[in-house]
Amino acid sequence: MSVTGLREQRCFFQYLAGNSVTLTCVWMQRIAILWIAWELTQSFMWSGVISLLQLLPTILLGPVFGVHADRWPTAPAMIGVQLVFVALSLCIYALQIGEFMTIELLAFFAFSIGVTTAAHHPLRMALTPRLVTKPFLPKGIALDSMNFNVTRMLGPAIGGAVIAAWGVSAALLAGVLGYLPLIAALMFLPRSVSSRMRETKTSFREDAALAIDVIRADSRIVKSLLITAVFGFFARGFVELFPPIADGSFAQGASGAGYLMSAAGIGALFGAIILMTNVFPGAGQRQKLADASAIVSLICLASMIVPGQWHYALVAAGVMGFAGAVVGIVNQTAIQSNIPIEFQGRVMSIWTMLTVGSTALGALAYGAVSDLFSVVAASLVGALLGGVLMTYISVRGRKFDDSAAPLRRHPKSAKQ
Repeated sequence: MSVTGLREQRCFFQYLAGNSVTLTCVWMQRIAILWIAWELTQSFMWSGVISLLQLLPTILLGPVFGVHADRWPTAPAMIGVQLVFVALSLCIYALQIGEFMTIELLAFFAFSIGVTTAAHHPLRMALTPRLVTKPFLPKGIALDSMNFNVTRMLGPAIGGAVIAAWGVSAALLAGVLGYLPLIAALMFLPRSVSSRMRETKTSFREDAALAIDVIRADSRIVKSLLITAVFGFFARGFVELFPPIADGSFAQGASGAGYLMSAAGIGALFGAIILMTNVFPGAGQRQKLADASAIVSLICLASMIVPGQWHYALVAAGVMGFAGAVVGIVNQTAIQSNIPIEFQGRVMSIWTMLTVGSTALGALAYGAVSDLFSVVAASLVGALLGGVLMTYISVRGRKFDDSAAPLRRHPKSAKQ
């Protein structure tokens, strides 16, 4: 490998290390915000609303920011976004320790964080392909995907444990300080990452339309996006309600929330290790593992809320965490490895929109059904509908997993 190649890989791991800390603390902060919502209202519905407000802007604004992510200087834009996160997190922390927090203020800041997150995700997706050499790109994408999907399970687990041990303010403080490692890593990236991705010669509408064309050109990408949406709604949406479920269904309190999220985090870590050890070396084999894991996790969801069976609930949470990591890593890697670098921000913003949007809508739906009927009813209906849809997508799209040709460069993109 050349000296330049080694330097680029070192820059990538520098970014990955900083982002690992930051993402973990971000997910800790999310679980803290959901716990505050539960303490203030004792309502599954309000917990779902707060979760939705943190994720709704990504549904509405994610593709818009995705187009700009392919135009803006990547590293400086990401630094600016992190500084906004720090300011918002400080406000939440100050309101909480001052005992001025209300559910209305929490909703406002949850939505504000959501808007900032909508800008952050496509920039993050566009950055990785610019930090690595082409031969290392598939592995770099896989590592970045693993980092995101594992921290989204481990972060809430650590957050739940911190809340149980030192209170919710400690988890919020970790959320404030957690952005600093990523800011430091971004400040020392090479100047090439601070330049524009490309010169803009097309309109905003044309750029967005080209991203849709890229997605439609490869059936594997379409399948991966469908799995992302369905799994996010029916499985990850339920995981979002683990904190109130631990207390409301099993009377385990904040420590129970920590244990439940820890079980999911351990499962996610195990799933990532399985994928990194090449036990399933081919893309088709990994996709089959992801499809099967998703269906098994929905079976666990259907039987998770059994009165008095707390230990079984922990096992089911671990299986769901395993499936969450495997489904996320496999499908993100499948999409991101098959799109041109100049489309990373736009196409992956759509993936992110489906990931977080389906999760938020699923959490809201589960919360509403749980308040109207019961958590058991919500889990049974969700597992049944999700299982049927996942099975249909898996069987219908299986022929594309191994046989589809690599995505060709869109002809119009050459002019950009």
